Amino acid sequence: MRYNIPDDKANAELNLTLWTPEMGSSGWNGVHTALKPTVANGGQIVLTNLTPGTYEFYRTKMLHADGGSHGIPYERRTIVLDAGQTQQVDLVRSVGHPIQGKVMGLDHTGATGGYIYVRSAIATGEPCNMMEGLLPCFDALTFGTDGDFRTARLEPGTYTIIAHVYGPEPIETENIGGRKVNVFRTGIRLPGYFGTTKVTVTAAHPPPPIEIELPFK
Repeated sequence: MRYNIPDDKANAELNLTLWTPEMGSSGWNGVHTALKPTVANGGQIVLTNLTPGTYEFYRTKMLHADGGSHGIPYERRTIVLDAGQTQQVDLVRSVGHPIQGKVMGLDHTGATGGYIYVRSAIATGEPCNMMEGLLPCFDALTFGTDGDFRTARLEPGTYTIIAHVYGPEPIETENIGGRKVNVFRTGIRLPGYFGTTKVTVTAAHPPPPIEIELPFK
């Protein structure tokens, strides 16, 4: 596994999962083995004695913004490893440029920052569209109160740059036993605000800085 992406993190956290849908007559289904190696930017690692089979591979980033956290899987791919075979996984971008820009309108959201996702050109950024999570993601990062961000190097192509902002979570109360108590809800929380823009990266010149506008509600 080789990792060399300028402007990206110093270390890439990887996930390699072997799924074994059936295991003989024991009745076990969905058993899996997961490896979580780390490789330094500009370096490589070698994993040996892997079980032949079909693996799911992806990178992960744990991002923190506005008091919240998100674990982001991206750069997914499937790797088929036959017995006695060697496979090479390259996280290498030798051409292209980063995208830099600014998220506008953060001041009216009540948030102190948010998340940036670099997805394929057909992505819309719509938080309610759960199918968006199946589209390729090429980078994920955060921005703070100034709204400024800069991605890692991206290969030539057209991308959708998505900003998600959550903002303060409304405080709900319920009357329990004659007393008002705060209610905390679990599950998936959707962003309160989002904005997108399309950007084309070429090999020749870096794209100009972009702005992503968060709409008023």
